[in-house]
Amino acid sequence: FASVLKILNVAPEDVIIMPGKSILLRNATDPNTRERFDIDIPVDDQLQMLVNYPENQIGYSFSDVLEAENNTEKFADWQQDVQGRICVIGYFSTGTGDIGPIPLQTSYFLAYIHSAILNTILTRNFLRDVGWPINLVITTTLLVLISILFSKLSPMRFTLVVMLIIIAYLALANQAFQSSGVILAIFHPVLTALLSAYSLIILYWYTTEERERKYLRSAFKTYVSKQMPAQLLAKPETLAPTGKRKAISIMFSDVLKFSIL
Repeated sequence: FASVLKILNVAPEDVIIMPGKSILLRNATDPNTRERFDIDIPVDDQLQMLVNYPENQIGYSFSDVLEAENNTEKFADWQQDVQGRICVIGYFSTGTGDIGPIPLQTSYFLAYIHSAILNTILTRNFLRDVGWPINLVITTTLLVLISILFSKLSPMRFTLVVMLIIIAYLALANQAFQSSGVILAIFHPVLTALLSAYSLIILYWYTTEERERKYLRSAFKTYVSKQMPAQLLAKPETLAPTGKRKAISIMFSDVLKFSIL
């Protein structure tokens, strides 16, 4: 951080620290154009910023530096490459703790983190997390939208529309990150959308099946005993028109002298 202040010619009294919000560098000076501006570095409660790692970082080994010292042609090429640039010197080797994972790579030379931090601040290409209030609004909006669609669509169409909504949200989150460095939550909104959609479909199937069961009970009770609907609901396969051979007894009866009446 001291290197950033020196490069931008910012006095310590021009640094305003606001935990959970930002670190403001007032009257920063561009080292090339000498233009003055303020830099607002977004940080969390621990004054930690999100590092925007560049796609490519160039590194030279110390042995190459020694070799170029006695090689005029190579030294001239190096002078052209590093002229006007900020060089960070770091140490790393295999088997030490100087190689570790970052969001983009599993094995990253941690000495590069310092140059990545410098690049993020000097280019003002910051990453900003929208925070839990905005993520809560997004999650609630998805939940309300899914609930409204469920009442208007069939289960099959509802499932397809929910998948399209999730894909559209993922595309929006990617576009916001790529264009503005804004980080939208992915896990909670998508998981909430999937769980709510699944729960609504299960609830729909349950209520539909229960309604059909009640209708069958009320219809059958008019013509048969109470035990018959219960047996049919417990074993629906007995309704199959396949028939069953069984030895039974049949009694025919009549009312005495009914014809006279």
